[in-house]
Amino acid sequence: MTAAKGSVWHRIRQISTRTAAYGEYGGPVRDAVDDPDNLRTEECRHLLILVHGYNNTTTQATKSFVKQIGLQMRHFNESRYAPDAIAFFHWPGNFGLRGLSLAGYPWDIERAIDSADRLARYLAAIPRPADPGALKISIIGHSLGCRLILEMLKKLPPDMNVPVVSLMAPAVPVELVDAGRLRTTTAPPRQMLKCHSNLDDALGIGFPLVQRAAHELGIEDQFYREAVGLHGNPIAMGKGVRTYHGHSDYWNDKDVANEYLALIDPTFRTLPPQARSATRALPEPVELPAPRSSGTR
Repeated sequence: MTAAKGSVWHRIRQISTRTAAYGEYGGPVRDAVDDPDNLRTEECRHLLILVHGYNNTTTQATKSFVKQIGLQMRHFNESRYAPDAIAFFHWPGNFGLRGLSLAGYPWDIERAIDSADRLARYLAAIPRPADPGALKISIIGHSLGCRLILEMLKKLPPDMNVPVVSLMAPAVPVELVDAGRLRTTTAPPRQMLKCHSNLDDALGIGFPLVQRAAHELGIEDQFYREAVGLHGNPIAMGKGVRTYHGHSDYWNDKDVANEYLALIDPTFRTLPPQARSATRALPEPVELPAPRSSGTR
């Protein structure tokens, strides 16, 4: 498969750690990544993986993924730097509790970490081209899916080439990437985007509550109060992209999509934003007097 073959939509594959018997709601993490489209056999050279966050069904996550790819589609169809395979990665991050959006979160931290282990093993086993580093992987994730991504990067073999990661509203404890065990996953030369918003109530209000519960249940080793996606801390981690979004608004943000494109494609350029039409009332036109004719001397 190469980028030149057909539309970007023909490059999309599905991989998952969901257990089929549970459908779209929760359930245990599979022992190994399900790969119904045989992505592992395609010998791609640039794989883009999209990872959803907490409390998403497969259908909901797919809709979010499609929004993001739609924003990137034109560039992907024209650029030689575009991924030649795109994987929609699904994991059981909704615990089967319909209508109780925060109640299952502490246990879904465990599911994210378990899914990270399965994804790391899956990627490490993909047959790679003979030349070292020829398989390039870039990743876009959201919310608790960002924690999954960093946990996965921690487990990957050191020779795996993952140069670009875009984290949207990362529900990742600041302490884990500042001086904790995930710090090395965000270090250069890897290029890391952290898209954040201090208007995100899910991270500003909900995150401390569920992290306290996770600590009290023994799932986390300490009480983590602040998520990277709230203020973009720690400052030294990657490139901060400040937004004014609510928690679920990132997938359809063209500017966020362009930040990712600019990292994977050194030739990428964005046009200046289109001028907005005036919103205030303009003065009524004034009729000017006709000009006097100039006489001859």
